[in-house]
Amino acid sequence: MDIDADENPRDSHARLKTEMWDKRDYGNCVLLTPDTPPLLVNQRILALYLSPTDLMLLEFLSYYGNTPDFRNFFFGQETGGVNQWNVGVGGVMDAPCPLPSISEQREIMQRIYKAITAVDQIQIEANRALALLARLDQVTLSKAFSGELL
Repeated sequence: MDIDADENPRDSHARLKTEMWDKRDYGNCVLLTPDTPPLLVNQRILALYLSPTDLMLLEFLSYYGNTPDFRNFFFGQETGGVNQWNVGVGGVMDAPCPLPSISEQREIMQRIYKAITAVDQIQIEANRALALLARLDQVTLSKAFSGELL
């Protein structure tokens, strides 16, 4: 939580209050497989043991659990206060979950994986471009100080 010296104190207070009390630093959905190593968990972890079915891909359910629709429902079920908010099992079990046909779920997952691959490739290319730019800056500065740019 950063405080901006130029920010209006009322705006700063409202922003800090939101950052402090409206944290959404939990409630993430993760798919674990049978070969996942043993994990240490705490009281803020809900583990659902699901088996694959002919109606639902577990990967689809896992990705849906991280969508804004699911997360908004989930956090709408928060109880508690001060600095410790919690969501009970109902925040997950009562959540609406659209369930397209298994073939549509497969298509959605293929598109997600394809998009993730594309984003990863873009990140690689961006990192290469940044490295080249840094090198170009070094060469340009070196030439400028040696008088070679004239």
